[in-house]
Amino acid sequence: MSCSSAHSVLVEVVPEPLQLTRYTDFVQSDSAGAIATFTGVTRDNFQGKRVVKLEYEAYAPMATKKLQVWGRPSGGAQPRNCAVT
Repeated sequence: MSCSSAHSVLVEVVPEPLQLTRYTDFVQSDSAGAIATFTGVTRDNFQGKRVVKLEYEAYAPMATKKLQVWGRPSGGAQPRNCAVT
């Protein structure tokens, strides 16, 4: 995790399924009006073929570095806690 006094970023590249509450708990704040998340799912078919599984791989050190950049506030954005996985 990379932290500053006004903005905390939680970045993780993990092999197991994500536990959404870990991340929503991290970003929850009484001063925030909402928490936005995205949960993707895999279709059961692709180009007429059955999909039986989906595998991801990443070079974790490089992915973590890039995700930390994406978690920083940009422009005039208010600093907030951010979780990127």
